[in-house]
Amino acid sequence: MRARYPIVAAAVVFALVSILHAQVPQVINYQGRVAVGGVNFNGTGTFNFALVNAAGTASYWTNDGTHSDGTQPSSSVSLSVNNGLYSVLLGDTTVPNMTAIPASVFTNSSVWLRVWFNDGTHGAQLLSPDQRIASVGYAIVAGSVPNGAIGLAQLGLGTIGGQVVCNGTDPTHTYVYLRGTSALAYVGNANAGNYPFQLTLVPPGTYTVVAHLSNGSEFTTQVTVAAGQSVANVSITTATFATDPNNCGACGNVCSSANGTAGCTSGNCGITCNTGYGNCDGNIANGCETNVLTSVANCGSCGTVCSPGANVSTVACSGGACGIASCNPGYADCDHLFANGCEANILTNANNCGGCGINCQTGQVCTNGSCVNVCSSPLVMCASVCVNEQTDTNNCGGCGVVCSTGANATATCTSGACGITCNTGFGNCDQNPNNGCEVSLLTSASNCGSCGHACAQGHTCSAGVCN
Repeated sequence: MRARYPIVAAAVVFALVSILHAQVPQVINYQGRVAVGGVNFNGTGTFNFALVNAAGTASYWTNDGTHSDGTQPSSSVSLSVNNGLYSVLLGDTTVPNMTAIPASVFTNSSVWLRVWFNDGTHGAQLLSPDQRIASVGYAIVAGSVPNGAIGLAQLGLGTIGGQVVCNGTDPTHTYVYLRGTSALAYVGNANAGNYPFQLTLVPPGTYTVVAHLSNGSEFTTQVTVAAGQSVANVSITTATFATDPNNCGACGNVCSSANGTAGCTSGNCGITCNTGYGNCDGNIANGCETNVLTSVANCGSCGTVCSPGANVSTVACSGGACGIASCNPGYADCDHLFANGCEANILTNANNCGGCGINCQTGQVCTNGSCVNVCSSPLVMCASVCVNEQTDTNNCGGCGVVCSTGANATATCTSGACGITCNTGFGNCDQNPNNGCEVSLLTSASNCGSCGHACAQGHTCSAGVCN
């Protein structure tokens, strides 16, 4: 029965296994590849093998010796499959359910290998197409041929060797195969970034040689091989030097992607900077090295310099826009315009006195960053207050000169000199303002009604009248 689900299989290589010199064993080394649903199979699978005629209607040999009509053998062989690849010694009787291959099988002119595979989920499926056994199997009946008598020319086969250039993926999973054939080989260890390969037992013809990388990508080249010919120095380049940023202009030349997206045009590196960054030094090797959101030498774009304006101490770049970080002492940036710098003198500006937005009141001026009153003559400034030193009892004749009142009196300032005004019924009869109006003019017989008016002997003063 043909496969009911997408299983892809490819023969890898047939080879005899030598046991003793000049002795031909009855086993054939077969390597194959199998994928389920387009994905290389991994794990343990069960296989059935048969050597059949070209029509597939007769079995010359089966792995367990059952069936002779090209149908599936009764017993299976369990094999480990790694990344789609498996290997088996056909005819090795040490393998469970494997019988020896009689030499008589290869007395037939056309022998084909038929394989069934079971992944444990979908059941056994016949893998198509059958693989024809070429020269390898017929060596079983050539045991009498002298050593060295048969070479590639006698077998009509050749080899193809070379290197995979610029393989940037996992080399342990990189292999080379001939499209449309079973020939396949894994690459060897790297030499200066290149990975060698060798395909053997290649029939004459023109082939597409395919390098299959571990990431699934494939690169090809065309090669023609003749019978007995060893074609060497085949290079399969896995990079496009003109556009590959990992191999720009040459293998391994990686374009910088620092703060950007690397590009390669005509073999020359380039870069598209991320938002907020610029290649301001023009050096592609270090990528987009400048943060144009914070650089005062490249603020917002390369070459845009934040130059300090008037009275500016330090500048800054924030979000790609120039700004003022600090002003010189006595100045401030009150209008928030970078172009005119720190325009406000906060020591003298009445609208920004001591700081932005501090307004002095009408009649005040800004002196050394403080609002002070302006006095009109004859007023003078005392303790930030306009006063008349000619009449102000707290600043009489000078700031801070306070006139005392004394008893029974009210302090006065006249022409800048302190004095007192006596309360009704009292008098300053000793002319000493310090003790106030010390005499009661209502009762004093010596000063009755006024200072110096004395009542006659034996008279008294009542309500300022002598009695």
